[in-house]
Amino acid sequence: MQRPLPALLRGPLLCGLLLCRMAASQATLTVDATGTGGAFTTVQAAITAASPGDRIRVLGTGPYPSFLVDRAVDIQGAGGTRVPGIEVTAVPAGQSARIAGFALDLPSNASIFVHHCPGSVLLQNLTISGTIQPLAVVTNPGLHVLAADCVFTRDCTFFGRSGPTGSPAVLLDAGRLTITGGVAIGGATINQAPVPNVGLPGVVVQNGGQLHMVSADSLGGIWSSLPANSCDGGDGIRVIQGLVYAIDDCGLRGRIGIGLGTSGAAVRGSVRYTSDCVIQGAVAGGTQIEARPRLLSSAQVTIGTTLTVTIDGAPLQFLLVGVDLQCLHLPFPLLDGVLALTPTAALSGAILLDLNGVGTLSLPIPGVQTAANQNLFLQGVALGTTGHLLTGPTVVRTQ
Repeated sequence: MQRPLPALLRGPLLCGLLLCRMAASQATLTVDATGTGGAFTTVQAAITAASPGDRIRVLGTGPYPSFLVDRAVDIQGAGGTRVPGIEVTAVPAGQSARIAGFALDLPSNASIFVHHCPGSVLLQNLTISGTIQPLAVVTNPGLHVLAADCVFTRDCTFFGRSGPTGSPAVLLDAGRLTITGGVAIGGATINQAPVPNVGLPGVVVQNGGQLHMVSADSLGGIWSSLPANSCDGGDGIRVIQGLVYAIDDCGLRGRIGIGLGTSGAAVRGSVRYTSDCVIQGAVAGGTQIEARPRLLSSAQVTIGTTLTVTIDGAPLQFLLVGVDLQCLHLPFPLLDGVLALTPTAALSGAILLDLNGVGTLSLPIPGVQTAANQNLFLQGVALGTTGHLLTGPTVVRTQ
């Protein structure tokens, strides 16, 4: 039985319940270290000159200096464009910033720091450059999210650092983060024998942080060239205060200890995960959720027609389903148990599954030319006795 969306999801909402699309692109600025053709020579100079909605195209592999993003811009690196660090802050509410195609320089203690952002931030296709080596300074996590409620990563690789303090790959501190695809591998605290070395978690969540992992891996750390003494393995995920949902074939792996060292747990703390996740190591306080609903549809759909989505889940589950165009950059995450909807909320619906846990939902595809040749990302939230659970994404190509 198809039902209309609850009023809460149909009206305009504050960030954390609503993801707003980026403003229509107004201009494209080019960054080239050589300054050829009047291009900017640093990313920071282009950001300073940019207006909300502008696109910044960065050429070559660099290296370029670190840069700070404080407005709604779309920054596209060439893929592997090297920078020693990226900071994102103060993106206005109702606007989005996107950073993609860069490689963080490990030997320089590179890190991504997203903090105090009312708006949305997407980090996409960010990788690692340089050799992983211990640092003689206080080390930064690969990604640090602080007091930012609308942060998303897609297909990124994050490493923690190894050194006197070491760091996790991802530190979520009083914010909300969705990790889709990619991997987080913890670093290690490195000491001299006979003091044990300690592997750190792939992900740490604290101060009420809320993390959703979709088809992503998190692995505890231990440095590969340790002195010959005992070593504690790092946890895959450690929750000090907060909540983690891991769904859709996530890999949660604690690192095995060396010598007399203690092996890390796969998950430690308030972590909820689905039965299709790969769990290696102890589960200390985790709760397993069964019967994750799945969305099934055809691989292609013609604009101006109707897309039929089949849902396979648990009996009498209530499911909200949303669709987003690839050009909007952001998938549909679960924030505070609510499906976050963009202005394409017309492509959405709600359904109560039958006694067999099956249902179908019809989504009309607008017959406008701009909707052709796009990837539609379908995602849903099940509202049931087990709580709120995000489904894995299903991609459909329009024609």
